[in-house]
Amino acid sequence: MREVNFSIPNSNKASVGITTALYDRRALDCTSTLPLINSLNHLAYLTTSSARIRDILTVDGGVERLVCILKEGRSKDMMDIWKWNLAFQCVVNIGVRGSEAVRTRVVEADMVPVIATVLDNYIRVIDKCREKAEAEYKRSNPRFGMSGRHYDNDGQVEEIVAEDSAAAGSAGEPIVGIQNEINMQDIVDNEEMLDAGATPVGLTAPASEATDAETFNITHRSAIDGSILNPAATQAAGPLGFSPVQPTITVANATPPTGMQANWYPRSVQDRNATAGVLAAMPRDEDVLMSLQLLAYVSKYCNLRSYFQKSHLVPRLRIGKELSLLDGDGSMSVTEEDDECEEEYLLPDDFNIFPLVEKFTVRHHSQDMQYWAGVVMRNLCRKDDSRGGIRQCAYYQCGKWEEYTRQFAKCRRCRRTKYCSKECQKSAWVYHRHWCVAAQQ
Repeated sequence: MREVNFSIPNSNKASVGITTALYDRRALDCTSTLPLINSLNHLAYLTTSSARIRDILTVDGGVERLVCILKEGRSKDMMDIWKWNLAFQCVVNIGVRGSEAVRTRVVEADMVPVIATVLDNYIRVIDKCREKAEAEYKRSNPRFGMSGRHYDNDGQVEEIVAEDSAAAGSAGEPIVGIQNEINMQDIVDNEEMLDAGATPVGLTAPASEATDAETFNITHRSAIDGSILNPAATQAAGPLGFSPVQPTITVANATPPTGMQANWYPRSVQDRNATAGVLAAMPRDEDVLMSLQLLAYVSKYCNLRSYFQKSHLVPRLRIGKELSLLDGDGSMSVTEEDDECEEEYLLPDDFNIFPLVEKFTVRHHSQDMQYWAGVVMRNLCRKDDSRGGIRQCAYYQCGKWEEYTRQFAKCRRCRRTKYCSKECQKSAWVYHRHWCVAAQQ
């Protein structure tokens, strides 16, 4: 077996490390947290500025090692949190700034399950906090249940639409090649639903996709801070800022500030004096934004689509017992034995990441998240040139491919998504209306 720890006595170094002037693959195998953090800190800078380092990491096993660090999970130890954040930043830099071959290697290194787990954890925390906020608001204001204003979960809305579409099953008919457009006016008679989709999502992002050399500055307010707990509150998101040169990633700015105890988390968690392990397991807004941005760059390659539609969640990274502490049951222990976690290699690849990403196009998320999630969803609508330019039905529960080009009908409004039938478009409209932007005439 290869030795994982190396020292350099001649240079008076207890361990091999990566610096801004020297890359050494052996430093990533170090089992000590402190020197590994130091190496990852410098590696984050190298992956930002050097294309050569990004290429080397894809051939020497460096990307796989970084993904393994991420799959180990986030513990309550602050040093481990720093290590995880820096490793995540390195992988995002490699995928966003790398070439097509480099991005392909990032996906092949099994980074998609890590991204899926981060996004799933975030959605679960959001849903849990919203449920608690609604329950508390209804108890304090009995008229809330009679006011007609409701904030249903996305899943509940989807079930209602699914039932409606099942009841009106005879109304839908398969679309043949002659019909090349679908008008929502012919499908949905609910004026309120049409009005909700008629207004495009307000974005401050650039008109074209960001180039590989660009990166964003995270300056928005968290989507799961206290403002979301009040149904009457409105969210004010900051503009999307781009800068051609990314600032150097350091331990100070890659880790959550300890003075402000996790402003990205719900206030209900802080009010109940949740343990550090609970806060560590919950994803940050920065993690979600970087995950969506990385997906936006790698999902545009149709040959990699199977990695996104057939994935799984990482057991050690997924929120489990920690989420139950939001109910106020402090007696439950969140420090379970590692052997209780299900082995990842035994999990089936039956998780589709696109429906999860589509939930981030809803307006209660920040505009940055809506923008990058919309880019990912539009990448799903790309034609596959390797298969003759055919497209896939945009409804995730269908997934049917065209037998010949232009067989399916386009959405008449955005003229980008295609559906094999009116039934599929009606079912997909629940979420598609949030990222259906009218096409330029």
